Amino acid sequence: MISTSQSLIHRLRDPNDAEAWDRFVHLYTPMLLHWTRQAGLSEADAQDVMQDVFARLLVALPGFTYDPTRSFLGYLNTVLSNCWVDLRRKRWSQMRASTGLTDAEFAEPPPEIQETDYRQALLRRSLSLVEHEFSPKIWRWFVLNVLEGKSPSEAALI
Repeated sequence: MISTSQSLIHRLRDPNDAEAWDRFVHLYTPMLLHWTRQAGLSEADAQDVMQDVFARLLVALPGFTYDPTRSFLGYLNTVLSNCWVDLRRKRWSQMRASTGLTDAEFAEPPPEIQETDYRQALLRRSLSLVEHEFSPKIWRWFVLNVLEGKSPSEAALI
């Protein structure tokens, strides 16, 4: 299981710790957007849900007690799902009056976040954060060798 930085979560208890919140938003925005898109939301809806998630976390995290035996991602999944359902309910109310749709046609919440999806999103985000620290030649060798499985000598030749 991938762990979330306990020190960062602890710092988020202070809604005025702008540095902690900037870091949290910077780290989790790509992942939240990935999850919302995976759930089939349009780009605009994905952005709306993501913003709602952060707004709710800003209110909830000051009273949040982190339990390292439980998944913080599970907590985020719950918040994300609730925001998504609320958006659907809002849209449902607006559409129902004009279209005559039934309750059976109301969409289900997004599937639970899969650990592999999280790991892939985290890896992509981590790589994007460190790529600029290496020369293009070294980075290309790393991608070929580590990510694509080429042998070191084979990667060096490309």
